Amino acid sequence: MRLGIFTHYFPHPIEEAAERIRRLGFGSVQLNTEFPDWALTPRSTAAECRRVGRMFEDRGLAIAAIAGYRNPVAIDAGQRRANMDHLKLLLDLANDLGSPMVSTESGSMHPTDDWGPCPENDSDDAMLRLIDSVGELATHAERAGSVILIEPGVGNILDRPSKVLRLGAAIDSAAFGFVADWPNLVDGDTFDQSRAVLSAMTEPLAGRIRLAHIKDACRFDGTPREIHHHPADPALYGNMEYPAAGLGSLDLAAYTDWLAGVGYDGDLIVEHLQESDVPAALATVRSLLPANRSL
Repeated sequence: MRLGIFTHYFPHPIEEAAERIRRLGFGSVQLNTEFPDWALTPRSTAAECRRVGRMFEDRGLAIAAIAGYRNPVAIDAGQRRANMDHLKLLLDLANDLGSPMVSTESGSMHPTDDWGPCPENDSDDAMLRLIDSVGELATHAERAGSVILIEPGVGNILDRPSKVLRLGAAIDSAAFGFVADWPNLVDGDTFDQSRAVLSAMTEPLAGRIRLAHIKDACRFDGTPREIHHHPADPALYGNMEYPAAGLGSLDLAAYTDWLAGVGYDGDLIVEHLQESDVPAALATVRSLLPANRSL
């Protein structure tokens, strides 16, 4: 598996961010589209997107996917349409940026939090709204020659494997796939059965994983370990936090073995950290890869 990282953990101009990521030894990035010296807008051209992608590729960094995290089921109709338009713009320009794949999460029906848990997320209406949105994005991706990826996660509509299975069954398109992220489906209620959660991910995800993330999970003990672009409230997830790999208590070797077992050998994106924490997290993740464990 090739190791990568989100570019938003490096809040520098594009060329400097690419240089720093290269020096750390990564082979790929998940490309965010906001930098101090450039941000994607509806006026962005294919040529400028190609220039951005090349700044990473010229330094030996493949573009694993484009980060397009907008809530596709937002309650406010105007905001939902704006989010969908942004995702479609990314799907149109994805190949120019360097990868056909654009990822987002399944979103939440929460009135004020795009990713927060709420009772409505368990309703049939929420799932049907998600199926409609993802179907629309997949159809657009087919025309654009790109791929829409959905990342399940607690707090969102796709918060357990059975829901992932239902969405996968509803969307029959080669332009649709999933992001695998084991801790994303573990909360306070399921943490003690986290290996069972991992096993339950096999049926809905095997053969449809186009990208994988890696971080950790643990029960919150009062000393925050989670460092993330948008820090989560541990109470929202059953007194859980989701820090960088090596800072929690999941058996992450079981996860990398599981990825290999379901046939995934693509990019593995390190997350939930800040720039100063990258070397330690990268060393942890490298030690987890099956090929390195006997070294």
